[in-house]
Amino acid sequence: MHKFSAYLRIKCILPTFWECAQPAVAYNVAGVPEAVRHGDGGYLVGKGDIEGLASRLKELLENQEKRYKMGECGRRFILERFSLNSLIIRHEGFYAKALNHLGLRLKNMADSQDRASQL
Repeated sequence: MHKFSAYLRIKCILPTFWECAQPAVAYNVAGVPEAVRHGDGGYLVGKGDIEGLASRLKELLENQEKRYKMGECGRRFILERFSLNSLIIRHEGFYAKALNHLGLRLKNMADSQDRASQL
């Protein structure tokens, strides 16, 4: 239970950094690599590698341009993957595939995509 709880906290904290356009420096554990693309929106370091963590933090503190670019990259990643619009489209695609597998079709898919883009 404790590891799962820590995993959920990590998965909630990283998107918050990126919503604020801040790069993340995190340990390469649990599901973190699913959220942090090393070198794009932040850095991954080995579990327990305090020197590596400190080195990456120092690098970002000393390089404003890199910090800004990585923060913006992370922000775009969050918006593309987790915005309401993208979630609606992905869920609709999932249901459309499931219905298609059953020989049915989702009739108003274009209408709902138009509605999603207006959100």
